[in-house]
Amino acid sequence: METQKKQKKRERAFWIWLLVIWSLFAAIPLLYHHHFSVFFTGWAVAAVLLLIAFPFLGICRRALGERLGGVKLQGKAGVFVDRHFFAVAFFGLLLFWLPAYLALFPGTFGYDAPGQVAQYLGKEPWSTYQPVAHSFLMGAVIDLGRTLFGSYNGGVALYTALQALACAAAGARSLVFLKRRQAPFLALLFGFLFLALNPFVQVLVFACTKDIFFGAALLVFVLDFADAADGGRISPGLITGGIFMCAMRNQGIYMILVGCVIFIIIRKKKGFRLAAFLLVIAVCAFGLNFIFIHALKMRSGDRREMLSVPMQQVAAVAHADLVENAGTLTDAELRQIEVVIPREAILSYAENTADPVKTAFNTAAFEADRLGNIKLYVKLGLRHPKMYFFAFADMVLPYWDMTRSMYRGLAIRYTWPEITHEWDIHRASLLPACADYLIDAVVNLFYDRVPFARIFEPGYSIFLMAAVFLYGVIFRRKTAFFTQMFIFLYFLTCLLGPVALLRYMFPILLAVPVMAGTFFIKKE
Repeated sequence: METQKKQKKRERAFWIWLLVIWSLFAAIPLLYHHHFSVFFTGWAVAAVLLLIAFPFLGICRRALGERLGGVKLQGKAGVFVDRHFFAVAFFGLLLFWLPAYLALFPGTFGYDAPGQVAQYLGKEPWSTYQPVAHSFLMGAVIDLGRTLFGSYNGGVALYTALQALACAAAGARSLVFLKRRQAPFLALLFGFLFLALNPFVQVLVFACTKDIFFGAALLVFVLDFADAADGGRISPGLITGGIFMCAMRNQGIYMILVGCVIFIIIRKKKGFRLAAFLLVIAVCAFGLNFIFIHALKMRSGDRREMLSVPMQQVAAVAHADLVENAGTLTDAELRQIEVVIPREAILSYAENTADPVKTAFNTAAFEADRLGNIKLYVKLGLRHPKMYFFAFADMVLPYWDMTRSMYRGLAIRYTWPEITHEWDIHRASLLPACADYLIDAVVNLFYDRVPFARIFEPGYSIFLMAAVFLYGVIFRRKTAFFTQMFIFLYFLTCLLGPVALLRYMFPILLAVPVMAGTFFIKKE
């Protein structure tokens, strides 16, 4: 009896907090209105009252609560052995993605890719600004494609095809993960269709950027980690997948180190063995970077990348003082800021990206008086907390509301034209009508005009991530918690970046099937 009462309390707490989170999510577009707090409070109170007051919602809550604990339906997917089910999902995803590949052929050679390949080909000096392993992988594959097919366009096509294979394998692996835990057939079908039909996924799978291979590696690593954390064996794929993940994005190492500490705190002595393997992954990944850096005599990247948020906040205060005559700074404070952030950069301050400030940021001057600059940052934050908050919110809001992003077109655009023209890398679409649809879907956000397509809005995946993480904590569901821990840590690292880009969302979008399916698994 006591157990049932506790279960009901947990269930009630989960649904109340879930509705509160959704209320906040719904209120985000009105963040800059004066009545935001009133609007959010109204949403939250109305949601809680509806949950408690109406018997119909109570019935739905109990029905969904039973589903949260697992369903009896094994579903049609249960007739397949794992390898057959994996093959069906893998080739099915590739089949659905094929039109996008032909439409965007050979793929989008944009973002940082041209600069990375230029480093590999010796056109530019090596730098640690981008993950060297990813630059080496992409450069080698594109160069191989040029040799095989006689053009760099062929090389890009080969590289994006490999990305699609990796992502399809990771997506199929996540569906097998759910199948083994007896998720219902409808949950598996939803996960498959979400990846197969999502235009944001289709576009990004064929964009040359480190986030794609990283997203596939992160998903496989998360699934292997959840298996091991649930009491299963530690597979070799956990270590190799973790090292590859860290090689694709540098913050993977920090995610694993933080995750290692969290896991030890949660599992205590039971967590030491798996935590030791996580530590091995971080050390190996760090060692791999170290070898690459010294073997190629690479110049170090600028540390200003890690200071995007604080430099943007300080620039916001200085911009208000210089442009709006807000009187927020003393002459001495303004002079101290301008030593690190030149006045021209302050005047070019942009709300939704720290790039104008970051480009001119004087790292050497900051390091010369690090303590003094940190003290000034703290002092200005205590004096102007509202400015600091909105400077941060302006940069990260596009993750929740993509209509605020001015950079959606980067997912389609060929950047660095001087390089792409020299190598004759260009879009040669084989399905122009499909290309027009994908460009409209991503750049013009077609779901604003097609209501049923709203489910593909990237921001919903963040809400889902928060809901699953909360579900794992409240109901003490190990699978839910351990599948979300590293995905959540990854998202936190995104919030520290200089700008919210659609490509940063790809690892989270790729994990949506396993996040949604976790609600319906029958066994841990």
